[in-house]
Amino acid sequence: MISIEELLELNNKLSLDNLIRSKYNFSWFVIGGLPFLLGVALVGYFIYLLVILEGNGIIQNISYMLLGGILMFLSVLYFRSKTRLVIQTHYKYALNKNNGWDAMSILKIRKKYIKKSLKGKVKLTKKNILFIIEILQQEKKINKYDYPFLITGTSIVIGAFLGAFLGGLSKYANDINDYFHISKKILGLVLLVICLLIFSEFALLKYWIKDIKKSTYRLEQVFQDIYLEKISKKNQK
Repeated sequence: MISIEELLELNNKLSLDNLIRSKYNFSWFVIGGLPFLLGVALVGYFIYLLVILEGNGIIQNISYMLLGGILMFLSVLYFRSKTRLVIQTHYKYALNKNNGWDAMSILKIRKKYIKKSLKGKVKLTKKNILFIIEILQQEKKINKYDYPFLITGTSIVIGAFLGAFLGGLSKYANDINDYFHISKKILGLVLLVICLLIFSEFALLKYWIKDIKKSTYRLEQVFQDIYLEKISKKNQK
């Protein structure tokens, strides 16, 4: 027998983290991850210098960005080679004609994993597959979240800051230095408000709104679970 929750949990198990990266050696993360982080730091340092120097000295400092880009590229190539090694070791059937891997290789691995997970629980007939797809589509609609409070709140706060920066502060600032000094204080307050919006949206409002959306789907979900139970028992006979 299989339930809707177990069915949805399969989606998490189909991630590359579970199927591929969980089989990486720890040393691979270190060898491949450190150059990538260093590359990000170098590119970030170049952007920092670009802002501080106000566009001057780009030619002199562009080597930071180039070196950072090269390190990140090499890191990606390294992890791709290790992914190929994992597939060769654990999922040899998924290799392509060139003895490498691509998107189709990942799809083959996932299909075999699904068939193995559902074996003896649900018979994958055309009718049952269509029913499962329908369930997953409904769950996708219910779990879809567009972060309305965060987007709306951030837009209002930034709009208010720009309005104050471009117009309102001129009434209170004595000179340009005073103008920018007040602007920085307001910008700090704006960033604090945005952080509070992010925390509220991710920690509180998101789950509350999802629960409300799911409450309208409870009865339908129960009947779908009963149907899954029946087709599971039918498969076991």
